Amino acid sequence: MKQVIVGGGLAGLVAAASLLPRMSGKDILILEREATLGGLLAGVHYPEQGLYFDKGTHLFRETGETEIDAMLQRMAGEESIRMFSPGQGGHAGAVYQGRLQHNSHFPDVRQHPDRQTMLDDVWGVVTGMQPIRPITTSESVTEVALERFGEAYVNGVLSPILTQLFKRPASELAGFAALLCGLTRLVGYDQRDWLAHCGNERFRELIAVPDQREMPVSCANVLRRYYFKGGTAGFVESAERYLAAQGVRIIRQTHELSCDIQSRTIGWRDERGDAFQEEFTQLILGNGVVGAARQLNIDLSTFGFERPILHRLVHMQLARPVESDLCYFYAFDPGLDFFRVTNYRAFSGESDDRRITIEILANEHLADVELASVMEEQLGRIGICRPGSVLWSDVQRLHTGFPVPTVKNMNAMRTLDAYLRQSLPAYVRLCGVGVDGGVFFQNEVIQNVFRTLSNE
Repeated sequence: MKQVIVGGGLAGLVAAASLLPRMSGKDILILEREATLGGLLAGVHYPEQGLYFDKGTHLFRETGETEIDAMLQRMAGEESIRMFSPGQGGHAGAVYQGRLQHNSHFPDVRQHPDRQTMLDDVWGVVTGMQPIRPITTSESVTEVALERFGEAYVNGVLSPILTQLFKRPASELAGFAALLCGLTRLVGYDQRDWLAHCGNERFRELIAVPDQREMPVSCANVLRRYYFKGGTAGFVESAERYLAAQGVRIIRQTHELSCDIQSRTIGWRDERGDAFQEEFTQLILGNGVVGAARQLNIDLSTFGFERPILHRLVHMQLARPVESDLCYFYAFDPGLDFFRVTNYRAFSGESDDRRITIEILANEHLADVELASVMEEQLGRIGICRPGSVLWSDVQRLHTGFPVPTVKNMNAMRTLDAYLRQSLPAYVRLCGVGVDGGVFFQNEVIQNVFRTLSNE
């Protein structure tokens, strides 16, 4: 049973590991276009500076499924995992109303002039008889949010934040935009008042604990977060060693990949230009629905996708560590040009870690050469750094860009997924971002791949 996996990103690596209990590793082949495996998890190394950076924020969390979590630990190597206690290792914040919120990444409206109106609206939902409408990936985020929170909060807080983050009118964005940044609740009460009502599940669905560090044990997520020695690249390298030790063949830098679905053959050229061909019993396309479509030469323009926006990362080494336990934080305020900042010190286990990564979406008016100084000034406003704090920096452009989570894009993804499933035979499997209605987050991808292939 020859299994060929196209794509050595997270989905491809998990696909190979999921197949191993049921077949020999020698029957599994991974083909990867790039020189390194892992996709975004490969990170970026700067040997001359002795520095490494992830490509954005990529903290892992247990799935809660014993077999899957055990598989991931085998892939990573237990000695390489830095496991946090429940409720630790994932503190997030946001720049909102001119300050860095350390207490929560949910918008804190306790000082907002329309706070009482917002809370009255939300209480109307909490005490109502109708089920609270969940935020889904493809529905209009504003339509759903109006039912959840009411006009005062949506118009005065949520919509401006979403527009600031994604550079599009909130009315065009899908629910995935809110899910991506965790904008599913608001902070509106002090701790004592919140505790008085937190036994009500409907209340907790909409109103967040005012300080994430004081979450009652009874309400906390028991699934632990974890990170890796050597960053996400450390996970990829360990996973590659694990798979290779089981006999899995891994070929990088493959070019001119061509699939003949009917004859069950796949061909490619290696980095020297030599041609190869392999027969397969099952073909696993592990680059998500968009990657699969490109591999199969399907014209994406017919599905209505919008062009991705510019996505840049600014990696920095500061003069001193960021004195905060926030692992990452978002920019909710207008006038800030970044999307999210990752603070490695909060989760790397190194007290003197001075690395940060800043993600910037669109903002083409800012040239690469000026990003470091602009970011230094903007982070200085919220006390993260001072003038002259940036000792070293580099700008990295992600070649895929950033697909804006609009309703149009999410519907195009679902339509493409359905088209591929109807068109492909049963021995061609889809894995990765966008499959089964739009999986995206790491655990969603991992669980989807495992469930898709665990019965092979």
